[in-house]
Amino acid sequence: MGTVRFRSSSFDPKLLIAQIISMQCLYYVCLCTMLLMMCLIFPDHGVTLQHVLSYDAIGVSNVSERVNSSIFVINSLLMAITIWLLVGRSKLCTDFSFTLLFYHWILSTLYPSSWASIPSKWSWYCLHLVCALLTTVLAEYLCMRTELRAVPISGGGANGGSSSNGSTATSSATNSLPNDAIPINAESQV
Repeated sequence: MGTVRFRSSSFDPKLLIAQIISMQCLYYVCLCTMLLMMCLIFPDHGVTLQHVLSYDAIGVSNVSERVNSSIFVINSLLMAITIWLLVGRSKLCTDFSFTLLFYHWILSTLYPSSWASIPSKWSWYCLHLVCALLTTVLAEYLCMRTELRAVPISGGGANGGSSSNGSTATSSATNSLPNDAIPINAESQV
């Protein structure tokens, strides 16, 4: 059997499509869940599909529009965590966050109340641009923290990197240096 490498450099369209579909589904699940929770807090704030897909439900002119806008901002922070968990690569964070926005724009355009009309409110575009930027920055930060985590390196000997006298892999590695090499460590400076 050949060796299987995780996240090889080759292009894997099945993985990419699965990640995009998963992200889009989680985007709407989180958004609808927060809208339902907001309905419990504000009983007069009804939850319809219009709150999710209609560009008229987003803005700053009344309380309902501000609540919807704040839910989209909170959802963008949750999507950053989702990108970190599902994708885990800082190089792909911008792609995935703007792909979410692009598919949401398509669905908002095709929503029956605004059938085949492009969102015309600038507040919709500003909000989603800010949400995409928040998602990108936070997801890249989380992914970079994970990617740059210190990787423990063992000595690589048959006994796990320690010599028979109990010293660490560093001291056994200095024994394998050529005769003219000068080891630089705390033991040699004594």
